[in-house]
Amino acid sequence: VAFFENYAIENADYITTPSKFLYEKCINYGKKVSYISHGIDINTNVKSAKLKGKFKIVYTGAQTEYKRVDRIINAVKGLDCDLYLIGEINEKFKKIAPKNVHFLGYIKHKDIGSYIKAADLCIIPADQENLKTHVYAKFGKPILAYKGLIQYFLTHKENAYLTTNFREGIKELINNRKLLQKITKGIKAFPVYTWNEIVDEYLKLLKGVIKNG
Repeated sequence: VAFFENYAIENADYITTPSKFLYEKCINYGKKVSYISHGIDINTNVKSAKLKGKFKIVYTGAQTEYKRVDRIINAVKGLDCDLYLIGEINEKFKKIAPKNVHFLGYIKHKDIGSYIKAADLCIIPADQENLKTHVYAKFGKPILAYKGLIQYFLTHKENAYLTTNFREGIKELINNRKLLQKITKGIKAFPVYTWNEIVDEYLKLLKGVIKNG
């Protein structure tokens, strides 16, 4: 993937990207580039799903080692919380999971918001600038994420909890409600746009690029 990214950057006349990491990379290449955010279209006017537990953690997406889902399963062992996994069930992970991990399987896109709304914490374990950031922020949910590329978007203990040690991060947020409230307030200020708004941004940019050659 890196080869194709570099090839595209080197040979493009103008570049747009939703990645702040790739934006910086393009700048270093001396290329004309614009950052345009992802958009989302998800209904937040939904009822919360009924999830059990004093402290409910929600993860949505692929259940693979690449996404580090095995690490968050191991992280919650013995903790006073419940982890809910939405997505195609990984039977291998299910076998190693403690009782406080719940595999919900595939849920229709229109219904996912109900589960996010019910969460006390949403988690992004992969080292990626993730579209989920925008979805969780739209619901005003605190985020615990892997301390990697997402640092281009979020700031530790300001609008998210960023860590390489998921277990310690979860324990701190369970026990430190003041910090949880602080990052919840911070993520609610994170800018989130609809896809229609993003389309308008692209059209404005493209018209300007064409007009100016």
